[in-house]
Amino acid sequence: MFANAVIGENVAVSPEEFSYDIHKSIENTINKKEGTFFSDKGAVLCSFIKTISVGNGKINARDANIYYHTTYNALIFKPWLNEVVSGEVVDCAVFGAFVRIGFVEALLHISQISDERFAFDEKNKAFISQESKKILKVGDIVRARIVSISSQSGQMKIGITMRQPFLGKLEWINIDKEFAKKNKAEKTEKFEKNEKKYEKK
Repeated sequence: MFANAVIGENVAVSPEEFSYDIHKSIENTINKKEGTFFSDKGAVLCSFIKTISVGNGKINARDANIYYHTTYNALIFKPWLNEVVSGEVVDCAVFGAFVRIGFVEALLHISQISDERFAFDEKNKAFISQESKKILKVGDIVRARIVSISSQSGQMKIGITMRQPFLGKLEWINIDKEFAKKNKAEKTEKFEKNEKKYEKK
């Protein structure tokens, strides 16, 4: 998900940076681009690490910037299709929840919360199961799987699902684990009893 990458691009240094050393000016400019989506890499820029090389500056008649072709190391956030991720619910709307994973927000559609049917509680901005009364709200930590990755207007769009075993709100996962553990223990106990009955015969 997070990776150290080598990026090459033309960095536009603005006039307000001209008084600094060129490497410092480029570093300042790149730092302002944190959160930028690189469509060719399918990744978001998280943090500048270091400059590798800087080419000669070129001017453009359309603006006052000087453009330097720069190669640099940076920390990027690159999600993968089918990757299991953890995140925090940061907002809820009638159509689904927004979950913060890494440097981006992913959409968890209401139909992908669970196999159960959920309804949106607009007053409390939460989703409530019509069957088990489970609640999903802002601040909850969840585990989900990435099912779609796309870009729109220079922004990364991610779709996630929790409709798979051992995905969902962490509290629900722990309950499912305890249930599975108890169910396994009961089956083992039943098997051992049957074995003893067979041995007596």
